[in-house]
Amino acid sequence: MVFAHAGGWLVSLLYAAPIVIIVLALVVQKRRERGREDEPVASPEAGEWTPKPSSEPRTSSNG
Repeated sequence: MVFAHAGGWLVSLLYAAPIVIIVLALVVQKRRERGREDEPVASPEAGEWTPKPSSEPRTSSNG
């Protein structure tokens, strides 16, 4: 009887698995974005530290 009860829980977990995977993927992506925003372009030891440019699309003035 213990296995039948555990089997019921396992079936329920299968329904929750896609949601858990999506949430984990979003968390990982957010942490990667934060890490990239904090990285400097050049090393501070070289005296050329500048913040990394934003990833916003550039507009061209050709025209």
